[in-house]
Amino acid sequence: MKNHFSNPWLLFAPYLLLFILLVFRFHSDEMVGDESRYVGFAENLLRGFYSPKSEVNLWNGSGYPILLMPFVGFKLPWIAISLLNAVLHFLSIILFFKTVSHFASRKMAVFFTFLWATYYLAYQEIALIMTECLTMFLISAIGFCLTKYFFTEQKKFGVAAGFLLGYLVLT
Repeated sequence: MKNHFSNPWLLFAPYLLLFILLVFRFHSDEMVGDESRYVGFAENLLRGFYSPKSEVNLWNGSGYPILLMPFVGFKLPWIAISLLNAVLHFLSIILFFKTVSHFASRKMAVFFTFLWATYYLAYQEIALIMTECLTMFLISAIGFCLTKYFFTEQKKFGVAAGFLLGYLVLT
């Protein structure tokens, strides 16, 4: 009989639940900090431009606004973006585990992944419309793809790592 905790998706699932609870507890529809700028850039992209010609505004990259476009375009509630943040942060944990598993024993991989999963400073932005969760996901995904590429020599992982790095630069 296989142990349910041998599956990282089940082992770390409580963190997804925690992140979702944090979103429901701390999300506010009132824009704070950079949130309105990211949403504004997403609205601009939906109109066919990033920065108006009259006042060039290239304060940040287009990576996060591109991700926000469907949420803005379909006029989804702002909390949907925060819930996406929870999923992205959870996926960063899974990818981190799968990456570390190539270099360490399962026990050590679980230990270091729990350290990453409990890094409470990462929780601060989870309920906000900010780039941090996407960035954490992209960095974990790049690490995973590079590791898979070097261990398997499958070009698709090298190409994916390059695409993800490009998207991180845009972000």
